[in-house]
Amino acid sequence: MIHNYIKPIFIFLIFFISAIQLTAQSTLIYSEDFENGPGSFTLNTVEDISSNTGRNKWIINNQYNGQPLYPNTITQNNTSGGLINFAPESNYLHIHDSVALVNQNIGNANFNPQQASDRLVSTNGFCTLGMNNVIFAFYYLYQGNPSTSFQLYYSANNGPWTVAPGGNLSASNLWRYTEISSPLFNNLNNLRFAFRWNNGTSNDAPTISAGIDAIRLVGTIDPVTYPVNINITSITPNPVCRQNNVLIFFNLSAPLCGLGFYQVQLSNQFGSFLNPVDLGIYQINNQTLNLALFVTIPGNTIPGDCYRIRIVRGDINPVIISAESDCIQIIDCPNTITTLGPAVISNPTDTLCVGSVIDIPFFSTGVFTNNTYVAQLSTADGLFPPNPNVIGTFVNSDTYDPALGSLPGNVSGLVQPQNHPIPPGCNYFIRIVGVSPFTVGTVFGPFCIRECDIETNNRQDLQFCIDNVNGADTTITFEVDMFEQGVTYSADNLFQLQVLNSQTFAVINTGVIGSIQGTTSGTMQITIPNLPGLGAIGMIPGMYYIRVISSEPSQNWNNLGTLIRLTIGAPFPSPLTVQTYNPQVGLSTLINFPGDSTICINDGIYFSFAPFNPASSYSWTLNNQQDWATDRFIGILFNQTGTFTLSVTETNFGCVGPGSNVATINVLGPPNVTIIGPGLICEGASATYSVPLATDTYYGWSATNANVLDTLNNQVTIQFPTPGNASVIINALNICGERNNNRNVLVRPLPIVDAGNDTLICLGQEVTLSSPTGNGYNFFWSELDNDVFSNIQSPSVSPDSTTTYEIRVTSGGSLNCERRDTVTVEVGFPKLIAPKDTTICEGDEIVIQSLEIGNSYIWINDASTTQSIAVSDSGWYVVYIFNDTLICPTIDSIHVKVEPCYIPFDVPNVFTPNGDGINDAFIPITTFDYEQFFIEIYNRWGRLVFESSNPFFSWDGRAPNGELCPGGVYFYVAKLQHFENQDEKKGTVTLIR
Repeated sequence: MIHNYIKPIFIFLIFFISAIQLTAQSTLIYSEDFENGPGSFTLNTVEDISSNTGRNKWIINNQYNGQPLYPNTITQNNTSGGLINFAPESNYLHIHDSVALVNQNIGNANFNPQQASDRLVSTNGFCTLGMNNVIFAFYYLYQGNPSTSFQLYYSANNGPWTVAPGGNLSASNLWRYTEISSPLFNNLNNLRFAFRWNNGTSNDAPTISAGIDAIRLVGTIDPVTYPVNINITSITPNPVCRQNNVLIFFNLSAPLCGLGFYQVQLSNQFGSFLNPVDLGIYQINNQTLNLALFVTIPGNTIPGDCYRIRIVRGDINPVIISAESDCIQIIDCPNTITTLGPAVISNPTDTLCVGSVIDIPFFSTGVFTNNTYVAQLSTADGLFPPNPNVIGTFVNSDTYDPALGSLPGNVSGLVQPQNHPIPPGCNYFIRIVGVSPFTVGTVFGPFCIRECDIETNNRQDLQFCIDNVNGADTTITFEVDMFEQGVTYSADNLFQLQVLNSQTFAVINTGVIGSIQGTTSGTMQITIPNLPGLGAIGMIPGMYYIRVISSEPSQNWNNLGTLIRLTIGAPFPSPLTVQTYNPQVGLSTLINFPGDSTICINDGIYFSFAPFNPASSYSWTLNNQQDWATDRFIGILFNQTGTFTLSVTETNFGCVGPGSNVATINVLGPPNVTIIGPGLICEGASATYSVPLATDTYYGWSATNANVLDTLNNQVTIQFPTPGNASVIINALNICGERNNNRNVLVRPLPIVDAGNDTLICLGQEVTLSSPTGNGYNFFWSELDNDVFSNIQSPSVSPDSTTTYEIRVTSGGSLNCERRDTVTVEVGFPKLIAPKDTTICEGDEIVIQSLEIGNSYIWINDASTTQSIAVSDSGWYVVYIFNDTLICPTIDSIHVKVEPCYIPFDVPNVFTPNGDGINDAFIPITTFDYEQFFIEIYNRWGRLVFESSNPFFSWDGRAPNGELCPGGVYFYVAKLQHFENQDEKKGTVTLIR
């Protein structure tokens, strides 16, 4: 039976799975990454379909360099999708030129095209009983040339080799992931696969050959198409006592693959399995149809008339649960104790001394709880008073039933007075009593007890540990005249240590390990030889009785001392080796356990160790839990993932050995199916999802409300065409089982985007751009391929040339789904009529108009809408002429220049500077802002009295020194020039005072 580690988890697992009993389960049948050799593959095998000839052969290594003879092998990070374990240059199976490997150490995926070869690599057989949807998945690389072929074959139940459906593999310059399945692979006792490489002779340039890696073989156990039932045929005995065994006979309706773990469950007394009792988990060959199990009814079972038993195979899904057995009656059988004869009283002539040790064996039946076994001694007349002497106690609730294969129990003690004196006599009895429940055992006797003169070592036992090199030494005491019997010892007397067999009480030797001459109490040297020396004196490690005896006492019948125990231990000096074994083959078939091992949750391993000494006891330590088990052979069912350590320690008669190596067991569960990828995505978008890549794992992907674009090992690409809820689903399985998960994905709708129709405007006009709004929308307007210029819904623009505008609208929130649209604003230019010029004199007015005929007019100067306008100021006069058939107006412009016209120069001939405000100065009657002007005034003597270059001069009748000029006639000369007009005016002016 297997020790069930962390049992409640396993029980929960069984009943959880039983609720989905009819659900098919995918199983990883085989996985191979070639990191530890060929695994199940045999290279370059001879089969009917292949001649197995040529220098190009299959090999496993991690060589990728083919230079200088061959191309380098494409590394494994170049895949058609997904990941390959241990990439980029892991071990892989491939064809190589065996001669190039020997001569140039080139062993990558290559082949010699000039040498024809036909090579096969085949697997051992795989069991697919009860399975459908069997898939053979792998990555491969293949180039070759027109003369090569690369094929996958299969063989069903040792039938002929046949090319698998889809087995003609096409060339690929990347590591390509491929899945091949067929109903022909289903429900087979023996399914084999083989890869065949064949190349003819050619002069083509060397290319990459064929490589294979990451092989996974999976199947689905389907109880509908292949139902398997467990049928319990009989249970015996019935009724059965608590704590007793029953034999359960059952059969399987059909064989399954490999070994399985079967749990036996017991109902309550009413036949209900609501809370079943675990009666043990057993590993059984699933292809054996008729089976039997030997289980023990727990001692705490309540007696009842209708207990039922069922058998559950819980290490697969769907779980297989047998039909319930017929009722069995569990009864409360009486507790009994049978006291057996101790070795120390087996020789009637060798009377037991008061103060001697005694070991009392016994058998017991029934059920004991919180029990202590008590050894009691009667009085000298053979009676057991209400409070008899207690020789020893043994706290233990086990039952020692020979019918269950149990050895006798044992209560050890010391014959000494406690509640009553122990006088010499020959009508003593002993018995074993159980405390809970109170059970009085049978008595053994009569036997004699006497008072011995010699006491050995103050009634203290001896313990020694020895080995092949070292023995042990000590001293003991002995005391004479214990009961004042007047015994004396002659001068030649020897006090000797006598050794007796603990089972037969036969004398083994006397005086060999200790002896001293004397007449009184004293000490004695004890010498225990090493292990080889121990054998030389007729002893082996174990427990012995010893006592001091005298050779020449005055009372010849009183020469024996009290008994004590001598225990000599000699554990194996070197560390023990933890090993595994196969219970199907036999307990003696031990297999060396590696430094660590990897198994699956709910799988078990049978352990033992070497060497084994039947006289020793052993303690297993599991994860620092000492004394976890004490059997030589143990089976452990691991119901939790993690790392477990296991070691064993030998104790040989109280001496502890050096222990053992520590076995490490890595317990794995089903694959990690934590899906990595977005949970929020925009309508129409695609995304890649993945789960952590693990070794020896197969991955299957699907989706709801979404499209699987590409599924490649641990990765998948999904496209989400419709808003709403979608799911990405992973089904992954490894040797430890199957695990599913789904990633809920919310597909957000894209925002509504419509930038409108393209439009045409005239240069200088403004147009409003716009797109529909929505809840949370964000707007980003930009000229195509330029920066964003506006974030409002409807910006206004006035481009100076034809421009394409892009509107990018996001839906807001954490995802910001985005849509884009564009609109083009074409810019037209107005028709320009050649400008015209006209000039008018200051103060004049002119009517101007455009000769272009339109439907309407706008003069930008004063917003007049007539075809002509009257103007008197200089400047540009622009008119927009609109025509219903044209986008842009016609622009006409007229430049009006107002200039002062030429005015002749004229002055008065008299002025009177008398201060009356009338004609007080000589000023021009008419003048002009001439370009050049100069006037000079002289008196009659020709003296210059005034000059000016200002055509608007004023002479007040004073000389340059400020003196008043006298009245009289003065002469003036004026010279002027205005563009083309020149003039000189001379005359006189009379100054009157």
